[in-house]
Amino acid sequence: MVSRKLIRLVSRTKTAEGKYVINILTYGEDIESFKECVHILYDEENKHYDPLYLINKENSEEELTIFQRDDETVSCLLSKFIEEEMHGKK
Repeated sequence: MVSRKLIRLVSRTKTAEGKYVINILTYGEDIESFKECVHILYDEENKHYDPLYLINKENSEEELTIFQRDDETVSCLLSKFIEEEMHGKK
């Protein structure tokens, strides 16, 4: 059986004024059977996609890429990543 997942695409665009605008697009949000979610970072400047992942502090070799759809901890970490690493706000 194929496991279908919600996809959240995070992209950053630089405006003419030099400010960054963060966009988060969610694909599959209206499909309640999608219980898991992946986050993908889109680099607009280089036209490149990368998965966003969490690293297990106890085992740095372990990278988590699939999350529960409504995981509040992951949502908070995503907001923190956007603010600190992407220099923007969603």
